[in-house]
This record gives sequence, structure tokens and C-alpha cells, in this order.
Amino acid sequence: MINIYKDSKDINLLKNYSNINDVDLWYCSELVYASYVNTGITLCYAFDYVMPRDILDASSCTFGPLNVFLDLKFGGNKVSNKWPIYVYNCTNEPLTVYYNTKMCFENDTKYWTNLNNVSTYYLPSNSYVKLNISTNLFATCCTFSVIKNNVRYITYCKNLNQLGMTILKTKN
Repeated sequence: MINIYKDSKDINLLKNYSNINDVDLWYCSELVYASYVNTGITLCYAFDYVMPRDILDASSCTFGPLNVFLDLKFGGNKVSNKWPIYVYNCTNEPLTVYYNTKMCFENDTKYWTNLNNVSTYYLPSNSYVKLNISTNLFATCCTFSVIKNNVRYITYCKNLNQLGMTILKTKN
């Protein structure tokens, strides 16, 4: 029998999502997330909790062999004209993450073109980092990538604003 929390003050944020039977109480979105994890599908990386927005954002991603290297999570409101974005390495090996330090436009993020502020970050396996992306006039996207076997795998977000972002994945 699976029990759902009736009051949010009782939520335990440190759960083992990989085994549904090990946890007595579930918050609604956690149960959905754990159901996917138990079938071998990782929708998003759980930074100690899973909110409905995380599952909604993940539903726009393309899963499978296309791009399983990076995951992104909205870091909250911008500070000093910089948006905090958490970047997670979903692999068991270290990755060099390429990213544009300034917001850019969707076609530039999707095709990795016209990016003038590219930087790198060495990200150990199964870890994450908070990177700050500067605002850039009317641009609403940010982009991150890794290169594997001469293929660039791009994870980017669009419509970044105070309410969150939409995460998409592609390769070129």
C-alpha cells in the first residue's frame, strides 16, 4: 500500500527513489517520479526533491540515446542580472561542459551558432554545479553541451523567466 502525504510539512526530502517499497509516504510528484525511475527512465535529476514543475519541464525533453549526458534545473530568481542554473552530469564519467555565459536566442542555442561567450567547466561524474548565466537584452535561452565521439550533444533551456524554464535536448 502506498500512502500520499496529506500535509506538506511532513514531507521527507531525502528519499530512495529507486525502490518504491522502501518509502512509506509520498508527495504526489515524488510518486510519479519514482515510478519512472523504477522502470529505468530518469525524467530529471532530483536535487533532494521533485516538484510537479520538474516533471512538466522534463516532458518536453527527448529521452533515450539522443542526449543522456546533462540535465538542467532552474536555480531561482536572477541575482545581479545573472540566472542561476544547476547543471547535472548524468553519467558515470567526468565531462567537460561547454556553455555560453550569456543568454542567447533559440536558434543559436539549438544549433550552437553565433555564441561569443563560450566557457568550459569540468564536471565530475554524477555531480552538479550551479552556473550563473548573464542576461542579454531580449534573449531568453541558455545552452550547455558536451562532445562525445565528435558529436556535440546540446541541452538548452528557453523561455527563462521568474517562473522557470523549458528544457530541450538535441545534437549536431
